[in-house]
Amino acid sequence: MTLIPVAGSAALQLLLQRSQFSPLTVAAGRNATAEVVAAANGAVPASMAGAGLPNSRTEISDAIYSVNSVDANKLKVNLTERLGAEFGISADDFESASAFGTAIKHALDAMKQDDGWQRRVAEIERNLGLDELGISLDSFINALINSDNDDAAKLDAALRDKVDDDAQRARFTLDDIGIYGR
Repeated sequence: MTLIPVAGSAALQLLLQRSQFSPLTVAAGRNATAEVVAAANGAVPASMAGAGLPNSRTEISDAIYSVNSVDANKLKVNLTERLGAEFGISADDFESASAFGTAIKHALDAMKQDDGWQRRVAEIERNLGLDELGISLDSFINALINSDNDDAAKLDAALRDKVDDDAQRARFTLDDIGIYGR
């Protein structure tokens, strides 16, 4: 069974790693535990002054809990909303993603009756970034209609890969033992 450290201890580990501070290296006569606890709670002990801990704490918090953090579900919701905007249909008007996907499918079928529909579909795929994900507009719509089909699995995998690629470029990453670092 793998134990997952609580957020406070992960942050504490990062603070310790960033400041090159270790309880084992505290000079004799200092209370190491008190200094570690103070650092974890945002107070900067005298022995660690100038180590940049207040900034580290803010950076850690922003990296972990920021509303700007992205996951595959947020990307999917964003893509769905943008798809609706392309067709002038709001996802909020439907009770389920399936009903929304069906309405989009009907709008796409109507679009396919016009000349130049292929160019318009390619434009929509480019605008949404589906071409970068390797997903066609039809596949995306099928994934919305039925979340248990191959198109949905392919979409979810592509979105997870996108999130993973973005995470690799992020300032903070999670290492093998669960510690955030640069």
